Amino acid sequence: GRAWRRKENDRGAWMYDGEADLGNGAAMRIAETILTDDPIFGWIAYGGILKENTEGYFVIPRDGLRNRFSLITEKDRVSVELDRDGFVSEQEIIIEKSLKNLRFKIENRTGDSHTTRLKVFVPNSTVLNLTMDGKKIEMVKGKQGTYQTDLPISQTQHLIELRYRL
Repeated sequence: GRAWRRKENDRGAWMYDGEADLGNGAAMRIAETILTDDPIFGWIAYGGILKENTEGYFVIPRDGLRNRFSLITEKDRVSVELDRDGFVSEQEIIIEKSLKNLRFKIENRTGDSHTTRLKVFVPNSTVLNLTMDGKKIEMVKGKQGTYQTDLPISQTQHLIELRYRL
């Protein structure tokens, strides 16, 4: 058919540009749960539900995709991104009060054995330690504070613990 760009499109998805489908595409690319210490509202989880006690912060992601989480303060900036699987529905991402330890469960969304890429974005001089179900996982350091690894997914859920220090 004749696509919006006034050119014939034989078959398959139409290419998009300008205004067509940008809203939907942008929503998928920016969906994220963010924990921050807002100067007006105090501790808040944008795109999630926050509970707080003396031990730490407990965030249930509710951004719609549950595959990205960031902790952003004046001193700390840590982002976690999963490319195939996501955080378990209605389960908390736990952030210790020190803001140096994150713990969360990821779900196997396809039910098969596979790998999923985990990316972590932190300040450049940060040292990371990652465990999956209690076993240490090596991460590859990329440019400008980007770390990544391919996690072997074989169960319905896996426990991830991320410890970091500047």
